[in-house]
Amino acid sequence: RLCLFPHTSNRQACPSKHFQRNIHKKTTTKMCRPTSFRGLDAKDGGVVAAAPSRSIGVGLLVLLADVLLFAIYVPGYVFFRIAELIVLASSFPVQCASTAVAGLLLLQFGPSSCSGGPSLPRRHLIAVALLAALTYLTDVALPSPPPMELARGKTVVITGANSGIGYETARTLVVEGGSTVVLGCRNERRCADAAGRINAEAAARGDDAGGEAVPLVVDLSSFDSVKAFASGISSLGLKVDALFNNAGYVPSPGTPANSYGLDPAFTSMHLSHHLLTELLLGDHPATLRTVVNTSSGTHHQCALPFAYVPSSLLRRMDMPQLPGCVNESFLWGGVHRSTDGAAYIQSKVANVMHASELPRRHRGGGGDGGVKAAAIDLGWVGTSIRPFMQGNLSPTSLGWMRSAEVGILPVLHALLTPMDGGGENRLAAEGGVVINVLGKVERPFSYPWWKEDGWSGENVGAERMKVLAGKLWDRSEEILQRNGALR
Repeated sequence: RLCLFPHTSNRQACPSKHFQRNIHKKTTTKMCRPTSFRGLDAKDGGVVAAAPSRSIGVGLLVLLADVLLFAIYVPGYVFFRIAELIVLASSFPVQCASTAVAGLLLLQFGPSSCSGGPSLPRRHLIAVALLAALTYLTDVALPSPPPMELARGKTVVITGANSGIGYETARTLVVEGGSTVVLGCRNERRCADAAGRINAEAAARGDDAGGEAVPLVVDLSSFDSVKAFASGISSLGLKVDALFNNAGYVPSPGTPANSYGLDPAFTSMHLSHHLLTELLLGDHPATLRTVVNTSSGTHHQCALPFAYVPSSLLRRMDMPQLPGCVNESFLWGGVHRSTDGAAYIQSKVANVMHASELPRRHRGGGGDGGVKAAAIDLGWVGTSIRPFMQGNLSPTSLGWMRSAEVGILPVLHALLTPMDGGGENRLAAEGGVVINVLGKVERPFSYPWWKEDGWSGENVGAERMKVLAGKLWDRSEEILQRNGALR
C-alpha cells in the first residue's frame, strides 16, 4: 500500500522503481500460465502466493473445453454441414474467404490480457460466434420458404412418404398448403399410419384448406408394383401435378442381383423411379409438369477423386466407383452385378442424370411449357428416419443438422416454384437443373471437379456427363421394355 501511494511520508519503505518493474513483470508472467505458478515471497515485496491446485483445476477445465469444442464439436459440425459450407463457398467466395481470414486473425491476434493472442476461453467464444453466424446464414438468412398458396389444390405424388423427408414434405403440403398428396410407401400399415397423422393434424387446424393425404402401397423393387401404383392413382380420379421421386436407402455391398438380373439398389432408386415417371407422364400428360428427384451431395464422389488424384495413385486406392460412376462399363456390365460399395453414389448420380435428361425427352409434355425436372441435394436433415437423429441430444439439437422444417425448403421450391421464366430459372430451358441446399438453382455437374482434364486423365466434365445421361436414358428404357414394364 505504501508503494501505491508515493506521497506517503514513509517513502523509504518502498522498493526501488527497478524492483517495482520486476514485480509487475513476474506477476503478469505468472498469471498467464494456467498451470502451477508461484507468487513472490515476502522478501520480494509481500506478494501472496496463489494456490497451485486452483490453477491446475482451471487448466484442466480449459483443456476439457478445448477437446469438446475443437476436437469433437467443430469436426462434427463440418461433417454434417459440409453441403451447406460448399454451397456458401461457391456462392460467396470473396465474402467467405474474407470471413475465414478475419476469423483466423482474430483467433491468433485478438485482444487479450496476455501476450501471444486471445486467452483460451476467448478463443472458445470467437469459435462459437463464427459457428453461430454460419448456422444463421444457412438456416435463417439465406433459405426462404416458397409461397404456400401455390400448393393449394395441387396433387403431388411422393415415394418413400411414411418417414424422413418424404413424410415432412407431405405433411407440409397437406397441412399448410392444402394439397392432395399420394403417399407411396412399401409397408401398408406404416403408410396408413402416416396418412392418419397428417390428416389428423390438418383437421385440427380447423380451416378449409382441403388438403388430404392418400396412402397407396408401392414396392420399388418390383416393376409390377410400380405399374399397379400408377394405375391406382388414376383409378382414384386424381390428376397429378407434381411427382417427387424420393424413396431411397443405403444398400449393403454384396447383395445379389434380383429376379430381373439387376443390381437391387439401382433398380429401386433409379429404374423404378424412371418407370413411374414415364407411366404418370403418360396418364397425366396435360397436368404433370414437375418431376423432382432426391439426389445427394455424395454424387460428387463420382468426379472428385478423378479430378484431383493421379491415375497411378488411383490404381492403388482400389476405389469401387468408375469415372462418372454411371458410364458405359456400368450400363452394360455393372448394372447386372450384385450391389457393390459404390451402389449408393451410382444411384444418386443417376438421379441427377435422369433429371437432366427428362426435359429434353419430354419437350412437348406437361402443357405448353414442357416438363420441368430438378434433382435436389438436401445435405443432412434432422428427421426420424434414423435412430441417432432422434432424442433430446441429437445432431439437430446440437446444431449439426438443419431441422426438417428448414431442410425441406429446397423440395418445396422445386415442387411449387415455376422453373421457367427469367433469372436463374433460365437454366431450366437447357434441361433439368439441380437445386442446392439453399434452394438455389444450379446447372448439373457445374462444380470445378467435374472437369474434362483431371489429374487422373479421365474425362468427367459436364458435356461428358450429358452424353452419359442420354445413354442412361436409352439403356433404362431398353431394360424396362425387356422386362415388360414399358411398351
